Order: sequence, then C-alpha cells, then structure tokens
Amino acid sequence: HYISIDEVSDNLKLLMQLNKLNIVIFGATQG
Repeated sequence: HYISIDEVSDNLKLLMQLNKLNIVIFGATQG
C-alpha cells in the first residue's frame, strides 16, 4: 500500500523519541 503522510509523521515521531532515549541512556553510561 501507499504510505500516507500520517504514517510517515508517526514513524518520525517514534524515531525522535527513540533517539532521545538513546541519548539519555548513552549520556548516563558515559557518566
């Protein structure tokens, strides 16, 4: 099926949240 703009938007939001989480975890492990 064709990917809708809403799907892309939701996926981007999810990626951004995961990225923030990774930064927090990485920062914590680095002290």
